[in-house]
Amino acid sequence: MPINTRKAFVLSNGFGWFSDFCREMAKYYTGLGYTVVPFKANEIESLVKNKELTTETPFKATAGITRKILDLLGIPQPKNLDIPDFILDSAKLQDLYLGRRVKRSTLGAVQKHLAGKKKIPGLKASESLHIKPLEIQKAFCGRVAYKENISYLCLEGYPKDFPVLAADVIEIDFEQRFWVKDNCLIYACNGEYDHDFRHFAKNIVELVKDKIGKRNYTFDIGMSGGKPILIEFNEPFSAGKGQHISWGEYCETVNKRLTEITGEDYYSGWGS
Repeated sequence: MPINTRKAFVLSNGFGWFSDFCREMAKYYTGLGYTVVPFKANEIESLVKNKELTTETPFKATAGITRKILDLLGIPQPKNLDIPDFILDSAKLQDLYLGRRVKRSTLGAVQKHLAGKKKIPGLKASESLHIKPLEIQKAFCGRVAYKENISYLCLEGYPKDFPVLAADVIEIDFEQRFWVKDNCLIYACNGEYDHDFRHFAKNIVELVKDKIGKRNYTFDIGMSGGKPILIEFNEPFSAGKGQHISWGEYCETVNKRLTEITGEDYYSGWGS
């Protein structure tokens, strides 16, 4: 579908761009020929209602505001891809790629596991588990939960049936973020773990391409026990840039992922 607006909306804090990410995306959209319009978080309902911000309008905001805009536009939320289902459902692939057991669970089940009342099948009996949201990425930051502090999450307003990923706790010696644009790995580590990470990362990209077809995303690899492991996937619009890709590559990947979600071709700009 052709683009019907020359405007791109980028989040502002009222004094300037909301973040470095917003600043660089504003430059990027300007370079594509758009007039960049700053907006505040409390303006998104009126922008959508007045059809200034539509499915055909590129934008940049925080992860939470991005998801709210998608809701207002009636665009289905992309499924959280923290750990893909095809890995979660295979003990063999968990051993091969995760180096630990990861299970779908709830805060209440984690609480019982840590208290020694009812073990989560497949996980080690222990007084600590690593947990993160299952369905809503970044609803809270992933953390190691102990029987002494798990109740804090419930007190923060998360119900006991809140879905989480629960994992055995392991030591991670080194961690690196990788970016994928159009199914091509942008960055492969060129340091101490170059050989191990490069081969492992390429295998992950091929797996994702074969199993779910997602084209633009980020994922983190760590070293644990002398071997690379997959830590998690992230949406480009919610991921930190890291030090190993340029701002141009960051902006292009974020924009291409938004194109995947909305079905609109923002990248081509007005010169195409």
